[in-house]
Amino acid sequence: TALFAGQIDENVVAVPEKIALNRKRVLIVEDNPSMLKMLTEHLKSWGCKSSGASGPDEALLFLRESVLSEECYDLILTDFEMPGMNGFELTCEIRKIEGFEKLPIILLTSAETIGDGKTCKGLGIQGYLHRQGSRRYHFQLLQLKE
Repeated sequence: TALFAGQIDENVVAVPEKIALNRKRVLIVEDNPSMLKMLTEHLKSWGCKSSGASGPDEALLFLRESVLSEECYDLILTDFEMPGMNGFELTCEIRKIEGFEKLPIILLTSAETIGDGKTCKGLGIQGYLHRQGSRRYHFQLLQLKE
């Protein structure tokens, strides 16, 4: 089920059933240390176990290592604008890794462009969150359907 916040293209909206985020393993991909810390704290307060990657290369390494350790992630929360690779490009790389073709990915953005929702849907990104949203707003939107 896809969930998109911000600028929404027609035919892209779906509202997921609410489920508990408790005990979900989340990989946060964020190059801004203060934003990474804030997201980590929010997810922890919601009962999630999270790991933080400071960029796309580290995220891909963490994902490959998670397969070997059999401790796979339930969700990826990634920044859109990062040095070297944006969130769309990172998603394409993640989808190439066996076992991660359907892993839920949520994109964090500070500005949406018309067409982002359609691009997200085409890449298999389950949604995007605007950074300026409140903590409660983010919590409600991250309650994903299993």
